[in-house]
Formats: sequence, C-alpha cells, structure tokens
Amino acid sequence: MSVEATYYDGRSSAARTVRLDADAQMLWLDAEGLQRRWPWDRVSVSERLGGAPRLLRFGDGTLCEVRDGAAFDRLLRRAGRREPWLARWYANRRALALTVAGAVLVLTAGYRWGLPWLAAWLARETPPALSAHISDYTLRTLDRTLLKPSRWSQDDQRALQARVAALRWPDHVPVRCRLVFRDGGKLGANAFALPDGRVVLLDGLLQVTAGDDQRLAVIAHELGHLRYRHGLRKLLQDSVIGLFAAWAIGDVSPLTAAAPAALVDARYSRAFELQADDYAAALLRINGLSPLLLAQVLQQLQRRKAEGGAGGGWLAQHPATAERVRRLGDR
Repeated sequence: MSVEATYYDGRSSAARTVRLDADAQMLWLDAEGLQRRWPWDRVSVSERLGGAPRLLRFGDGTLCEVRDGAAFDRLLRRAGRREPWLARWYANRRALALTVAGAVLVLTAGYRWGLPWLAAWLARETPPALSAHISDYTLRTLDRTLLKPSRWSQDDQRALQARVAALRWPDHVPVRCRLVFRDGGKLGANAFALPDGRVVLLDGLLQVTAGDDQRLAVIAHELGHLRYRHGLRKLLQDSVIGLFAAWAIGDVSPLTAAAPAALVDARYSRAFELQADDYAAALLRINGLSPLLLAQVLQQLQRRKAEGGAGGGWLAQHPATAERVRRLGDR
C-alpha cells in the first residue's frame, strides 16, 4: 500500500502530490509525469516528533513531506526499515513514562542521599589550607559588616580559652579549637564554628549564659559540629555550584563567597544537631560536667525569646528545643 506525500523539487515553491512505496532496497516516488527511484542510503528520513509531518530528503536536494505518520510507519516496517532507537523510545509512551519516572527517582535519591554523601566525603578530604581560607574570608567579611570587637574582658576570655585547652576528649580524639570573641550586635545571643576550628562567641550569648560551665556546654556543642565537619558539609551541600567549581575546576570563589551567610546562619539538620548534642554530652561528662548544662542554656534562650528578648540567634539555628532538652536529660 502506497503513501500519499507532497513533493518539492527544490527549485520552486510549487508542490506536487505523489505516492510513495518501498521495498528493502529502494524507495520509489510516482506521480503523473514523475517517477523517481532512490536507494535507501540516499534518503534521509526525519525522526518522528508527535504529529509533525515526516520529511524525506533525497540526494539531489529534493524532498517530500508525509502527513500520514501512521501510514508511513507501516510502509517503513514493510520495507524492513527500523526507526532509530531514540525515536522508537519516544513513540513508546509507556517506556517514556517509565524513563521519566526513573529519572525523577534517581534525581530525588541523588539529592536525598547522594549529595549528602558526596558533601561528607569532600568535607573529609578538604585540605586544611582551604578550610583556613574559607574561615579567614568569613571572619574578615563579618568583621567588616556585622561584628565589632568584644566588650568581654581579656581576663575572662583567657580563662574560658584555658578551660577549653584543658579539656579531655571523647575517644581521645582532640578537636582543634580556638575561641574568637566578638560583639555581634543584631546577631544577638549567638555562636558558630568556622571550618578551621575557630569558634566565634558573641557577647550576647556570653551575657545570657550563667557562668563558664554553661558557656563550655555551648562550646562543646559547637565542637561536635567541628568534630563531624557539619558546617563544611552543609556549605558544600548547599553550594552545589560552588562544590563542583571548587573540586572540578579548582575555582573556590563561589564556595568562599557563600561561606559567611551559610556558616553564621547554619540551620543544621535534625541529624546534625542530635549528633552534636551527643558529642557535647559525652565531652561534658568526661570532664565532670552535666549534659543538662546545655539543656539549661537552651531553656534560658527559649524563655528570653518568648519574652521578646535576644533569645534568637543560636536558638534559631538549633530548633526542636523541647525534644533536645528531653534527650539531654536522658544522657
């Protein structure tokens, strides 16, 4: 059974109605006063694209347009001609739907599990020089824009740093830590850890806490984030473009530029927070202090926040306060 097509000779815009037929070796074209024969290797057939006409281009620059796609498909099958695999896949709606569903699942799984795994691996492999570079840039940027010199006395700063230096470490694995004191202004009662081991304590948090034991509990929690590289992992995970730039082409500028906001406002996942709490509880216990010290700080900040005080900051970054207080009480 032949197929009707529209023929264009390539020299004018005139169109002629012709009939197409084929066998395994040849495609032939017939109309009144026009008969042509073409071997298949001199015929280019456009791929199937929805209901769009199929175009057949011949070796001399002429072409045919076939609007009855189903009839042309039957002609091709009768001639033993197979569509390219991509066209066959596209025409198979079930295969297309399954492929799209599979792609969505792969992308979802990659985002849910693959990206965190990659970020964790990259965080472990990050050279100390890069961690220091990110930390230096972050602190310089914050000092220029948000932070001021701390009003906390030098003696109090040295006393708290000495207590950190004297800590005993869970599993005998020390975490490098240097305290940095700043007045955070509108950042309120806050503390955050930089990837190279600096823990920035803001005056607002030092004023809210009742004594160095509670301050040490806050530091212990931040040390937990440092121990498991949570800040760097979150920065890498959130900055996908920066991640690939830093590790694929060696350009760390996108990653560095994202660091100040990401590290100051580090809203960690529930898993990260609980892991840091567990570490803090173990560190406090091994140093003769109660894990409830951290729970007390959370409760104090929660009360200040409820009263409209400066309880945001560190508390806002550490949600699920009630759950964490109960959990710390069981430690």
